[in-house]
Order: sequence, then C-alpha cells, then structure tokens
Amino acid sequence: MIPLFRRSAYSPIGLDIRHAEIHAAQFRTRGSKSHLVAAASEFVDAEKGAQGELEALTSLLSTGQFRGKSVVCSLRNEEVHTRPLLMPAGITPDDPHRFRTALLEEVQTTLNIDPENAIVDYLPFGMKMMDEEERFSLLLVAVGMEVVNRYVSLFKATGLHCEHLDIGPCALNRVLKNEDRTYCLINLDDDSTQVSIGKSGNLLFSRTLRVGTRTMIGELMQALSLPESEAVYLLQTYGCATSLEDNTNLIQRPGEVNQAMLAGAVYEVCSKLFDSFAMEVKRSIDYYMRQRGHGAVEESMILGTRLPCNIENFLRDRLSVPVSSLDVFSRMGIGHSSTLRDSDRYAVATGLALRDVR
Repeated sequence: MIPLFRRSAYSPIGLDIRHAEIHAAQFRTRGSKSHLVAAASEFVDAEKGAQGELEALTSLLSTGQFRGKSVVCSLRNEEVHTRPLLMPAGITPDDPHRFRTALLEEVQTTLNIDPENAIVDYLPFGMKMMDEEERFSLLLVAVGMEVVNRYVSLFKATGLHCEHLDIGPCALNRVLKNEDRTYCLINLDDDSTQVSIGKSGNLLFSRTLRVGTRTMIGELMQALSLPESEAVYLLQTYGCATSLEDNTNLIQRPGEVNQAMLAGAVYEVCSKLFDSFAMEVKRSIDYYMRQRGHGAVEESMILGTRLPCNIENFLRDRLSVPVSSLDVFSRMGIGHSSTLRDSDRYAVATGLALRDVR
C-alpha cells in the first residue's frame, strides 16, 4: 500500500524559562523536514517569583500561536549541576550496579549533593585514553528534587504536560546537527555561561562558568553609579569596544560626550572581567583538545540576549579561532523576517522542540 498523505505532526513546545524572559518555539514535521510554526517571547516579572513565571507563561500560551499542551523545558544553568568526568578504569555502563554506585559517590563528594534528594543522569562521551588507561568519559548531570517539583507545579497550574526536562547544551547542539566541523558554543546567560563543544549535533564536552552578563552589568552600575537600564545600554552599545576602529557607531555629535572616550571608560571598568571570561573559555577549549583523540575546535559561536558589543572580535583575538553570533534560523535555512529578529534568543527553545526529530 502507498500512503496518500504524509503524516504531519506538531512538535512539543520548546520552553526556555529564564529569570527575565520566557522563549518558546514549535515546529511541524513533514517526513524528514521541520517547519517553524511559532516563536515568541514574554517578559517575566522576576520580583513575583513563581507567580511571575506563571503569569508570563499563561500570557504566552494565550496568543494562540502554539498547538497542543506538550512541552519540553530546559533547566537554567544555575539549577542544574554538570561536570565532565572520567570514571575509574574498568567502571563502565556494562556493569550497571558498579557504574551507578560510582556515579552517586561522585555526586555526593564532587558536587556536594545528596543523591537521595536529586535526579542523577549522565551523557556518555565514550572511551578515552588517560595515563595509558582506557576510561569511560561522561557529563555528570544532577538536579535537586525541589527544582523538579517547582517545574511540575508550574506546568500543572497551566495545564501543560512536560515530556522532558533537558539541559541547554544538549538543546543547543541539536540545532547544529548538520555542522560537520568541531565547534564551541558559548551561551552567555544572565548569571552563568555554558561552554560546550560538539560536532554534528553531538555534545562532546560541557562546562559552566560562574560569570554572566549580570556580573558585567553590576560592575558598571557600581563603578559609574548607574541604574541597571543605563548599565545594560552601555554594555550593549560599547562593551568590548575601546576605539573608533572597534565600533563605527562611535560618532561624536556637538554637545555630546566623546563616545570613543565613553567606550574606553566602559572597557576600563570591565576589562579584567572580559579578560578573565575569555581566558576561562580558552581553558575549556584547551582542556578538551588535550584529551587524546580530540581534534581542533574550528569555530566558536556565541549567543545571549544581552551580549556586550564587539564580544565576537574580542574573543576571536584571544581564542585564535573564528567567532560569530549564532543565527539559529539562518543556519537551519528558515531565513529572516521581522518576527524572527534576534533569533539566537530562540536557540535553546528550538533545540528543545526538536528533541525527538532525527
């Protein structure tokens, strides 16, 4: 028999719930192709806590853009504990009891988390040679039950069915499944940064840096006695730019402060933080490359909703690899439209929605 119609199915709604915003995306699958159905964002009143998230999510879903009640949601960087790990020689998933016991011991000793009150999982990276011994490499993932219960309560209140709780690095790598070069993804969030390395959509390494744009904004607020909104503006307008050559928009107008001088002042305040940030990203890449059998990282991509100006050029000079912003929809061949500006904000939500698409 030959089917007269191809099956068309809507993906779950990918939800990236952050402190200040919720980003959502959904796709429709026809055969092997996926088409964007909707992508939208909603601001969260962070001062209201869980109630603010509930109000924002309810508002987002009330627009009628999204189909169904199934969702896949990402955990925030600071809510989930991840750690690259080499298991002791001879301990692999082939011996489930020994492997699980060793995994829970690592959770207790390394992450200082009670495994009885957490959900523990791992992502396999395969066998690696270390000190002339073959050892199983993985990314250890642990999240406290109180975090899981908070999400369960949120989805219950909005009538949603959560199929999976996922982590950002896995979601981001899914949007790059056609990228055959080894790449580094730098997800600069408000309170932390996730540095992950992958190839063809497969996560090979991940590390969390405890620095985010909120740290940079705080430095500017304190040093220049600015309210948060002005500090954000300066970070996004000048950021890592230190001269007119760095930023062609630094034009001095009559009666205005010399913008090149202002850019220099911003850089002076944040320079140590920028340098430290770049150094930690480079350390992550170097650590990955030192492991036997790993090739060079050929490209780096950065994303975030409040990226400092000129951050791509700044990192390019220090990482010695090409660095660009991650334009998710362009890389997926969806193209540009007025409704898809700042597509990098939907990167995680897109990867979540496409979790089960092969």
